[in-house]
Amino acid sequence: MKRKKLAFFLLLLCSTTSQFGQIPKGTYMIGGDADIPFQLQMKDEMRMYIKPSMGYFVVDNFSLGLNIGSELFFSQGDNLTFSFGLGPQLRYYLGKEKIKAFGHISYMASIVTGNFFRPNEFESSFQPGMGVCYMIAPTVGIEALLNYSIIDSKYDHHKYHSFGALHIGFQIFLPPTIDKQ
Repeated sequence: MKRKKLAFFLLLLCSTTSQFGQIPKGTYMIGGDADIPFQLQMKDEMRMYIKPSMGYFVVDNFSLGLNIGSELFFSQGDNLTFSFGLGPQLRYYLGKEKIKAFGHISYMASIVTGNFFRPNEFESSFQPGMGVCYMIAPTVGIEALLNYSIIDSKYDHHKYHSFGALHIGFQIFLPPTIDKQ
């Protein structure tokens, strides 16, 4: 079974063509990423983010989209926090080959809950960043995004903070269909 999966993956990887052009207007983008932030961590603290996303290319190489974010935070003393948020994202891809650089800007409004916070507190974040997408197939890319998050919180103990993070994820690009007449 493992050999079949490996053979399928190698076939998919080898079946890519040299036609890695620009991302055309009308393409849908579906994917997501996960990360562990670079910040000064307290002892026995762990934080993890998972962020699915979708977008639509309104012009060649430029997409408008939606992020759906979730965060799980554990710290010493049985403190557990969960947040869920939504927000817009903008991306512009550069390059016409297998490797495409991109600029990224997103905003997310989140509800935060847990035993370390009062229930259902609000948090917002602005996240500019730059990344690279490696196209493993004409419509599938693996991405690395380095961004800086600026967070405004509405709870007393942590009003404002910021950190950098490396996000690793994937995108599937669904190009528009062309009617043959």
